[in-house]
Amino acid sequence: MNGVYQIGTAQDLAAFATLVNGGTTAANAVLTADIDLSGKTWTPIGNSTNKYAGTFDGQGHAIINFDYEATGDNNGLFGYINNATIKNFSISGILTSGFSKNGVVGNVKGTSTVSRIHSSLTINVAECKGHTGGIVGGDEGATTDKPVVEYCEYSGMLTHSGTGDCQAGILGYTGYGTVRNCIFSGTISGESSRYAGILGYCKQPSFGGVQNCLSIGKIFVSSDSNNKGAIIGTWNGDETANVKNNYYCLKEGSNITRAIGGNTDNCEAPVNVTADQLSSGEVAYKLGTAFYQTIGSDNYPVLNSTHGVVGKIADCGYGTLYAADTDVTIPSGITAYAGKNNGTSIKLTAIADKIKAGEAVVLVGDEGFYSFMPTTGASDVEENDLEGSDGTVTTDDSYIVYALANKTNGVGFYKVNAGVKVPAGRAYFKVSTGASAKAFYLFGEDDATSLSEELRVKSEESDAAIYNLSGQRISKLQKGFNIVGDKKILK
Repeated sequence: MNGVYQIGTAQDLAAFATLVNGGTTAANAVLTADIDLSGKTWTPIGNSTNKYAGTFDGQGHAIINFDYEATGDNNGLFGYINNATIKNFSISGILTSGFSKNGVVGNVKGTSTVSRIHSSLTINVAECKGHTGGIVGGDEGATTDKPVVEYCEYSGMLTHSGTGDCQAGILGYTGYGTVRNCIFSGTISGESSRYAGILGYCKQPSFGGVQNCLSIGKIFVSSDSNNKGAIIGTWNGDETANVKNNYYCLKEGSNITRAIGGNTDNCEAPVNVTADQLSSGEVAYKLGTAFYQTIGSDNYPVLNSTHGVVGKIADCGYGTLYAADTDVTIPSGITAYAGKNNGTSIKLTAIADKIKAGEAVVLVGDEGFYSFMPTTGASDVEENDLEGSDGTVTTDDSYIVYALANKTNGVGFYKVNAGVKVPAGRAYFKVSTGASAKAFYLFGEDDATSLSEELRVKSEESDAAIYNLSGQRISKLQKGFNIVGDKKILK
């Protein structure tokens, strides 16, 4: 259909492998159903002669009962790809190899992207010098080979016996590649090699790095080598700024205690977290907008957008939230507000029940982490000057950017210095550099224009009764702003 192969059966998938391996390397394909490979003799898609160079979109389907025993290098569902895109499916089964480059994708070249794959493969490799990963085995290490592995999880069991080079939960080896927003939750058992939950080995200090990754599986290695770690086995080279915002909490039975097996002082140190931190939503929030968690149900962050978007209320009683792709329900005890810049302060207007996708808001409530569950049917918000950050927003020559902060002058939106980026998933607003900009904008504690007439009338008639900003009468002062008489009181 439209030049894209529709794959709905095991026979269709095998035929597609034959097509690619016969020289039609740029063919595009989609899965239209789950695929059961029971009893199917498999030949990997793409080889050293005909490397796959198209886009393969699993559209969220599952490939099950994969069973392949290698007879040479470049092994997996895909053997060898070049400038290809492989995405959006789960896979389970068994891969057995005594050769190099093993994974869901064995070998990658060019600027290939492997994205949103959940692998629970059982991978057994023995006496192989080459590279094995729960998602990708490795690349050739050339300066033009800059693969990206992102939004992937490995939850299977990888067993390596004998001597080897590098084995990892996500990517075995790279020269210049990048791993980001990935989870290792499986098991690695090994003897003598470089071992890690995320990346086994990197040859270059200038590689794309490892960012926003979580290692929470089990790693047990019988050798005494230092080339093993919860995040990275080791890499050659000098200091890098591209290893950052990574977390680990290996399961009981692991004998790995280090985050990185070599050059540990040459990057931002990954953070060792507790099970309580994982279950609380704290780690999901810090990892960023690729991760979700339904607090109280999920023991750790997930890459599944049907789970909750995690927001945070700081100890001052305020936070911000921006869910770009889905409407979300406001949790009990939290009030969400649109923010209007009045020129001298920010007027907050309460939003009822749901926040519309793409709407940035201020949150008020008790300190903590909260799950904002996906929903539908949220209403548009009027007069909202708040915008949502994708992680690249900062002050520049055109606009001054303001983000929520609690400083000496109080809680409000303060100027963001040039070069400092507002984290993804947070709210901000901007003022043209040609406008009359201030250093900060508070919530108008003494500014009557920031209070609706209805709330002020209620306060005046209630003999100093206490209300929150949504007009609900409360029995005592709560964190954040309260309305007492005709004044806003910040607790």
